[in-house]
Amino acid sequence: MAGEQVRFVKAQAVWDDQIASGNLSMPEKLGDTAILLPYYPPMPEADILESYPVLRREALDLWAGLRAVGKEVIIVDNADKTDFKRVLTDPQISSVVVVGRGSLSSLRVPISENAILDWEDIAEMADHLKERFVQRFCGYYVRRLNVPLGLFAVSDHRNVFAPAGSSFMPVDLKDKQNALIKPVTNKPRLTYQDIKDCFAKRD
Repeated sequence: MAGEQVRFVKAQAVWDDQIASGNLSMPEKLGDTAILLPYYPPMPEADILESYPVLRREALDLWAGLRAVGKEVIIVDNADKTDFKRVLTDPQISSVVVVGRGSLSSLRVPISENAILDWEDIAEMADHLKERFVQRFCGYYVRRLNVPLGLFAVSDHRNVFAPAGSSFMPVDLKDKQNALIKPVTNKPRLTYQDIKDCFAKRD
């Protein structure tokens, strides 16, 4: 569709300008890590009771592991769109990890019923580019154009990590499902056609 291509090209033009101007976060060695954990109230109560404690334990385990190797880490519990914008406009934070429920291109967030944070929202929020964006939630291709959520929040598209095309519900950090979290591409810059070719919805 022409509209989705226009929106992608517009977001990429902003991204290209940020690359050209060197508008970047602190280097990963010096910067902090933010772990964002959205809580989604409209989920059925049974789903909340079953999955949210698992997600929170995952976030806490990630926090502990990063702290153990000397990283400064913050967890944003019950993260909403305002929290995402705060993180994406803080250049001291070089790496972003998102633990939640969603698809490759979008994430459930606690604003209102059926609230969704979209790749276009992330692209619009990012006033500089991070070094790493990790999507620890399902990577299903559910749209005509499946742009990874964090694509335009990082300076190199090889540094977006996600379980592209797969479900993702590990029980802990030793679960074999964690191997699904890997770079979404081996290209530093993905084009619109790359997205269409690499992340195509299959009926």
